[in-house]
Amino acid sequence: KAAEMFIAVVRAGSISSASLKTRVPLATLSRNVRQLEEELGVQLLERSARGTKLTDAGMLLYEHASRGIDALHDGELAVTSHQTSLKGRLRLSIPPSFEPWWELVAAFQRNDLWAVRTIERGAGPLGWGLAAMHLGVGIERFVLVGGFALALGERYRRLVAEAADARCWSGRRDWNARVELGLNDDFSGLIGAGIAGGSV
Repeated sequence: KAAEMFIAVVRAGSISSASLKTRVPLATLSRNVRQLEEELGVQLLERSARGTKLTDAGMLLYEHASRGIDALHDGELAVTSHQTSLKGRLRLSIPPSFEPWWELVAAFQRNDLWAVRTIERGAGPLGWGLAAMHLGVGIERFVLVGGFALALGERYRRLVAEAADARCWSGRRDWNARVELGLNDDFSGLIGAGIAGGSV
């Protein structure tokens, strides 16, 4: 704790400024920095009415300790972020009885150039959205469900995965494995879109 308080004082420029920023009483900060100086047997700060200035020993300690404290804070943040990541299902859908979509599916399956380009254009924003959800909140698995997605099939799944991969700069992720086709109980309409599993 004393090292953290020392770093807070250095970053704030004075003990009083550090006290305001950290909401730790001025006397507590001052006492902890003095105890740290006594433990190390060196003066770390030159105190004056205008604030504090690092001594050579203080500079050396600050350079090393600040890296460790920052790494500790990053570790704490990673653990708490992991615990609060979203879990469960996210459902997105389109209107269940929109006939022109079925005609588009049939044309896509026949490799009609216009239909293929239309589906590619539609898969792009969906893939980008999945990449944004992955990067923003850590969702790891996406399942495309419903009549529309299943009717378009594996080729559509690949298009969505490729679009997500193109938007996600994290090269260690395999979007081909992350995006999959799933089943849904209701195939009467076009309930196509996604379920996002929260496995991190």
